[in-house]
Amino acid sequence: MADVMTTSVPDGTDSGDYQTIDALLASMDRIDAELLAATDPRRFFHSTYSRTTRAVRDEILRGGFTDNPWVERWDVVFAGLYLRAFEQYEATGAAVGPWLVAFEKARDTSLPPLRHVLLGMNAHINFDLPQSLLRVIPDDEFADLEVLASRERDHERIDGVLASRVAAVLQRSTA
Repeated sequence: MADVMTTSVPDGTDSGDYQTIDALLASMDRIDAELLAATDPRRFFHSTYSRTTRAVRDEILRGGFTDNPWVERWDVVFAGLYLRAFEQYEATGAAVGPWLVAFEKARDTSLPPLRHVLLGMNAHINFDLPQSLLRVIPDDEFADLEVLASRERDHERIDGVLASRVAAVLQRSTA
């Protein structure tokens, strides 16, 4: 699968670092189009994640979080971890941790789309999420109960955005 997009690297830096969600989404949109054109099964997770990232961005723009700039920074770091793994796999055929499993399973086109989504979600949530939080919450903030409460509220709001995405997908699939 690595030979499908060997010349494709997300815009920004080749380390998966982005300054804004919009810069991140521009790369995600381009990758989405390439995965779709190649009928690459990684498109199932990628497009789901792109839509989720866009929903979080829209909630930030509405001012829906306690600390909107922090949520954007967190989302950019979190998504950057996935894109870094994607870039590494495209360039070398190797990837960190569970991403290698998810990307290698994409070779099996007999797997249902949901399985590809779940493989990506597992890698991203269980592997990337803790790393992203450690990168955007400095040590001194772990000792500040007020800041931690704010981070918790924003995390719960993210959960609400995710739940609304699931509801929208279910509504579309039953219509």
